[in-house]
Amino acid sequence: MKKLIAPLLLCVLLLCACTQGAEPPVQTKDVENSRTLVSTDTFTVEAVVDGENVKYRYTVFDLDGKTIESAFCAEMPKVSQVSEALAGIRFTDDGHSWARYYDLKNGKASESFMNAFWSDGELVAYNAYDNGHIMVVRSIFDESGYHFETPVESDSWQIFVTAAELSEDGTSLSVEFVDGDGTNPDAKVKTITLPLVPEE
Repeated sequence: MKKLIAPLLLCVLLLCACTQGAEPPVQTKDVENSRTLVSTDTFTVEAVVDGENVKYRYTVFDLDGKTIESAFCAEMPKVSQVSEALAGIRFTDDGHSWARYYDLKNGKASESFMNAFWSDGELVAYNAYDNGHIMVVRSIFDESGYHFETPVESDSWQIFVTAAELSEDGTSLSVEFVDGDGTNPDAKVKTITLPLVPEE
């Protein structure tokens, strides 16, 4: 349950908003009712005061400096530059979380992936609910690309992924998860294998 491997660490970096191994520098410049919290060549995050409330505005730029996306959210997003051409943002709101990726070279934004727990920059794995729990692996940007999903047996309304391990040949992902929100130390660990390449 405690084993962490490179792909899971990549996802953890995304979830924890570490940028290339280090926390982005915090800027303190105040502009009217906003304050820049994070600023790089490819993204900014600002805190915007609206009366007694604070909202967060994020902006993602492509490699030419053009805006890909800019929007407000209720809780501070966690941003990570995964590679020179790929950035990811982890959003949370009222206990829910999802990830969104940005192709900085081609100026594209991905769909939002609820409960994303693994990515290699081309594929993303996440758990969702569709008439029951399912595990999904799919291409991040190519809607006609790779897509695999399988049902997951669970008596709980929630499941929590504790580990994801890439096979030695890179063709599958072994995922460990528990029923519930991951806070029960006695929860039984379950395992499922997700293929990362089409079956021959």
